Amino acid sequence: MMKSQRAFTLVEFVFVILILSVLSAFSTIAINAGYSSYLNANQLLTAEAQGRQALEIMMRDMHQLRSSADIVSMSTSALSFVATNGQTISYTLNAGLLMRQIGVGTSQILGQGIVSLGFTYYDINNVVTTIAANTRYINVNLGLTQSNASFHMSAGIFTRDLI
Repeated sequence: MMKSQRAFTLVEFVFVILILSVLSAFSTIAINAGYSSYLNANQLLTAEAQGRQALEIMMRDMHQLRSSADIVSMSTSALSFVATNGQTISYTLNAGLLMRQIGVGTSQILGQGIVSLGFTYYDINNVVTTIAANTRYINVNLGLTQSNASFHMSAGIFTRDLI
């Protein structure tokens, strides 16, 4: 006498394979979305850290600005001044690169992906000025763009002759 064996039919196998394919497609989409979000967040954090570091370097350099007499040239998009060691330090924006130049030939890239660099100069009465001799406070504004997101950072410093 033959024992009866129970087995899966071809229809049941096809149905299981179909269900597994749909589940794997949805899980792939979810994993891909999570990874994409991670990459975007990582790029934004890197850009923000780069902007903060650039501002910190600029503020540290500007602490060497003894008085408004040390300002060599100033505009809304560039600044040059003589530091306490006698070297001229300049900041400019060139094709998305925030450049720092010390002396005649030493250039350093402080940041990439910078869309705007702005300087605002204030006198002792906190009024915007364009005259270097009247400058007592300098505000620096950076605009950054990364992964279709834009953000702005700013910092300011008083010249030493105000104190």
